[in-house]
Amino acid sequence: MESYVKFEPVSFGKRLKSMIKADFRRMFKSRLFYILIACALVIPILMTVMMSMMDGSVSVDPQTGVETVMQGPENTWQNIGKLPG
Repeated sequence: MESYVKFEPVSFGKRLKSMIKADFRRMFKSRLFYILIACALVIPILMTVMMSMMDGSVSVDPQTGVETVMQGPENTWQNIGKLPG
């Protein structure tokens, strides 16, 4: 009597799920992922703090004597999304 091993066809969904699962496991074990997350959290905070430190500072043009008052952003999203000018 001969015994045969039968392999079931693996569907595309199962293969995709397995690949994504492996990629996420690899990503969460990577040091670079956590460094990028830290940068993504720290940079907007630093931008807001630095811009709020300049809020209210006055600069005077020596040629014309015109005073310019610096206005800082109210929140981080204004700081990130506002175009210069």
